[in-house]
Amino acid sequence: RDWEEGPQSMSTGEGGSEITLDWGNTGLGGGALDATLCKGGSWQGMGESQQCVLPRLDLEIREEGQQCVLPRFDLEIGEGKDLQINEKHLLGFGSTGCVYMGQLTLGADGVVPVAVKVLSDASLNHRQLFSEARGADSMLAEFQREALILARSMHPNIVHCYGGSLRPCTSKPAFIVQELCEASLHALMYDPFLSPTVLGQLAGSSCADSSSRMSLRTGVGRLLPLRRALEVASDVASALVYLHPRVLHRDIKSANVLLSADGTAKLGDMGLSMVKPSGAAQHEVHESYEEGTIAYLAPECMCFSPSEQIILTEKVDVYSFGVLLNELVTGTRPFFGMTTPVLRVRVALGVARPELPAAAAASSLPEGLVPLIQACWAQEPENRPPATGVRAALQAMLAELKE
Repeated sequence: RDWEEGPQSMSTGEGGSEITLDWGNTGLGGGALDATLCKGGSWQGMGESQQCVLPRLDLEIREEGQQCVLPRFDLEIGEGKDLQINEKHLLGFGSTGCVYMGQLTLGADGVVPVAVKVLSDASLNHRQLFSEARGADSMLAEFQREALILARSMHPNIVHCYGGSLRPCTSKPAFIVQELCEASLHALMYDPFLSPTVLGQLAGSSCADSSSRMSLRTGVGRLLPLRRALEVASDVASALVYLHPRVLHRDIKSANVLLSADGTAKLGDMGLSMVKPSGAAQHEVHESYEEGTIAYLAPECMCFSPSEQIILTEKVDVYSFGVLLNELVTGTRPFFGMTTPVLRVRVALGVARPELPAAAAASSLPEGLVPLIQACWAQEPENRPPATGVRAALQAMLAELKE
């Protein structure tokens, strides 16, 4: 749970054998993916095997010294047997695949609806439209990395991973099975066809009433009640506290914040995530293209030359979070209508940020909220607060609202 590298022991439960897995060689830190949990629950070299089944991770991980103990590995996912994918019900696109509705059989727990992210030709082609340098091999590596990060992330504010197949064969694509949430934050704010029942369930009646302010032409969406907006922001900040400093999400945005039936906000889509090598203060990325969503992208992520070196820290997520937090309290898409070339230059130079709440609206906000937003999107990474500080500030504001 603390993202330490090196061999970690895992127990299959009562009467089970102990398995040692070196996470340092799973592709999370740049190495090769060389181990899979295959049928029968045994770890072995990937070799030519076509499928790996991730362990069931819906039980709390217990820490015992340096061991990461999983109570049981009792879930094998096989498409057509344990898992049914409804390819006619497309839920959306992630950074590494298409997401479909599915049904998963969990033995005594019955059948549960799930979201299934599939690495398909369509998703590969979609990504290659934006970068011809990205081929099927690198997309598969990203997909595998996302699955492994999700599998290790046991937190109420991170989308739960049931398992999946990470090694595509001739007739079967790679896929990840995740919990099915009610809606994304993006849909809650901007989808004009979202059910009023779902709106009321996730955000309250006042949010449903604000649908009249929506405008596709100006990027104005529904405005969440202040307390609800801060609750969502606090949940996302909690997810970042859990991930940082070892894991960088790199694509914090409203579309990647999912809301469960009880209203809990969960961070999803780890397709662009990176794990920092042990002891490293930052990532040095030597690439000629940018990763992430441009409206939420930190200035240091902007790339203007093929030879330019991009240095990443967890503060890139804090910047994106600041943009998201402002979006929550204004109910408006960030930088709506601004062209990408202009946006890249203006953000990189520090002369453009999303429009803050108007003075009249700001007067009704907690005193420290606007300064917190501005601190999160500070031009220099070292001037941005850590995720722990952001969460503490938001929780203090929520406590004041409840008094």
